[in-house]
Amino acid sequence: MESFVTLTQILDQRRGNPNCEFNGFLEDYVASLEEDHPQLNLFKTILEKDCDFRILVNYRFNINHSLISNQIIRYKDIQKIPDYQFVCPYFVYGLNEDKEMCGLILLEGKEDVYILAKGYYLALTEQGSILENVKNQCVSCNTEHPNLFKAMDKLHNERLKAGAVQRMLDSDVFRNYNHLLEVIQSVSLNIQNNVKDNVTLVENKETVIYPAVVHWFLLKKMVYVHTMMNRNLLLQDCEGDVRKQRHLAKLNADHVQFLMYSEMWRM
Repeated sequence: MESFVTLTQILDQRRGNPNCEFNGFLEDYVASLEEDHPQLNLFKTILEKDCDFRILVNYRFNINHSLISNQIIRYKDIQKIPDYQFVCPYFVYGLNEDKEMCGLILLEGKEDVYILAKGYYLALTEQGSILENVKNQCVSCNTEHPNLFKAMDKLHNERLKAGAVQRMLDSDVFRNYNHLLEVIQSVSLNIQNNVKDNVTLVENKETVIYPAVVHWFLLKKMVYVHTMMNRNLLLQDCEGDVRKQRHLAKLNADHVQFLMYSEMWRM
């Protein structure tokens, strides 16, 4: 409950905070949207489940550069971009009947975006971040996920553990750990192609470069954490040796393909 109250107290643009577009009742946010807003129907469906849901929109934040996992993935370009380049598009949150908080990190798009949403979850729940104390009560998803509403029901109404709900969502996107690695590489390549296709077309290159750096960082962080959390990998492939698992996690993070920061600016 304390974390829920803390979230409700985050100021938004209406109250002078440029790093959050909206923080309030989802019903009020929906009322402010145009009829052609791409997520209008989705939000209306969520409201049908609980009219007291709240929403954070375009919440900008910084990561904790001093954390070990951030240092281990060895992606120095993340330190070259300005503050507040991490932007969580939507965070829907509320209380269940037991007055326990539950939340949903949402990114707009299809399966490739689901992978990035998981990265945002890790960034928002790490030490010192706003969801640190409720990381076991939140899940992440993309808006076009086929089981989005089923996941919400299980988390909010059935009060299922967030980890179980997230694994259910995962199973629709990747079959196993090796498939996850393939999906991550595909997403990282798509980000590269997007930069190459668009960085010369925009007036301000940072609008393309900064999000790309953020997304590559999130992919690296996610593959590192997922490798370290895989118990079967530890016992079978790494023979129970955590040092071997950590080495493999570093290698997997290193294999996430990206464009060098200076290279993108020279394009």
